[in-house]
Amino acid sequence: MRCLKELKRRSVFRVAGVYAVAGWLLAAAIVLETTLKLPDRLDSAIVAALFIAAYRATQYREPRRRRSTYDELISTGEIGLIREPALQDLAI
Repeated sequence: MRCLKELKRRSVFRVAGVYAVAGWLLAAAIVLETTLKLPDRLDSAIVAALFIAAYRATQYREPRRRRSTYDELISTGEIGLIREPALQDLAI
């Protein structure tokens, strides 16, 4: 059960669905090309369009908040912003 939760968290199912849809689109394009007697270069144009769409889809991720500076300051154990010991104890 933990494995399924991890796969869902990493969006493995969504990516698999996208691959399935892309494969179906490519197969449908090949069938349409042969049925309508379209030029052979259409296959490479469709594959190129799918690669471009896949690249652009990777660029639209959710923005994640970066806390690296805060985490680095906290990991050292002492920030040094508060100089008075009484206020340091109060802040902690």
